[in-house]
Amino acid sequence: MDNTNKLTNLDKILLKLVFQVDQGSQRQKGVKEQIQIHSENIQKKKEHIADLLVKSRQLDDEINRMQKISTHTIQNYKVWKPTCLLLTQHEENFEKQLVEQHACTVRDKQLYQDYIKQYRDILQQHQSQYSEFPQAKEYFKKKVELEEIRCRVLDCTEQMKQKTEFLAELLEPPSFGSLHEWALEMYPLRYFFSAIFNWFRYRSAYDAVSCPCGVYLGSEQ
Repeated sequence: MDNTNKLTNLDKILLKLVFQVDQGSQRQKGVKEQIQIHSENIQKKKEHIADLLVKSRQLDDEINRMQKISTHTIQNYKVWKPTCLLLTQHEENFEKQLVEQHACTVRDKQLYQDYIKQYRDILQQHQSQYSEFPQAKEYFKKKVELEEIRCRVLDCTEQMKQKTEFLAELLEPPSFGSLHEWALEMYPLRYFFSAIFNWFRYRSAYDAVSCPCGVYLGSEQ
């Protein structure tokens, strides 16, 4: 009876040990998994920290570079500040001079316009007074006549040109088939010589027109 109880107790103890060993194995497995997970997290953190360190170094280099640029800029500002102030003063002076010159130009322009208007009025008055003189009326009359003669001379010159061309055609060896054809050819020639005679007459009258002082009126144009 005692042996049976001992065996039963021993079995219970063994079962308990097996259960405890199994639980310990499962806990150990869970711990290993946790360790693996934490190890991976730690590795990721280390990589992230390494990246941050690289970026931090880059930022430090950039900060140093910007500090050098800032220092150089400050030095240039100190060096160029007097020059900038001097140029600013010159700019202000030039702007003042420009405003003054513009005002003077406007005044002079208005003054010149007033002078021009005044002189135009005086010129119109003198022209009106001069046009009332008998010599002026005679001069304008002769001027109109001269213009008419000039127009007639131009017309005659054009006609002479046309007739010259026609005469050149007549100088070619003719071939008249009959007396009637010869008469038709001679009639324009007679008209041509009549036009030349009239032109010489107008030309003589044109050359005879002049001012009382002997100056040719065409120079007044």
